[in-house]
Amino acid sequence: MHDVVVRRATLLDLETLWKISESEAQAPHWSRSSWEQTLGSPQRLSLLAESEGRVAGVLVVACVGSIAEVETVVVVQQARRKGVALRLLIQAQDELRARGVRELELEVRASNSAALGLYAHLGFLEQGRRARYYSAPEEDALLLAKSL
Repeated sequence: MHDVVVRRATLLDLETLWKISESEAQAPHWSRSSWEQTLGSPQRLSLLAESEGRVAGVLVVACVGSIAEVETVVVVQQARRKGVALRLLIQAQDELRARGVRELELEVRASNSAALGLYAHLGFLEQGRRARYYSAPEEDALLLAKSL
């Protein structure tokens, strides 16, 4: 995907983010008020990827001291497999390093081979597993982390 621009998400993006959470199956189904709290929180980094004037993806990271956790990475259906998640994660890592974050953690469905490949490419290593963590379908979560 050429011309992907990644920027900080703001409260002006609230409606767009809420619509993504309602329309994309892999997105967290957060309420409008949850998105509003997320966008207004200094403990979170929320990034939005845009291409050709349209939202292509979103990433939210929660920060606690020197550790951060990816809460969600969502790429809209028509923008998948085009480097959007990679761009979001690279920018997030740069911004987190500037905040003094030393470790980035996340969890992912054990069957999500596309995401696992991306995370391996970025240097994430498996730290553990949560059995039957996800539902619909029931599945283990892999816990991944990398040093920044």
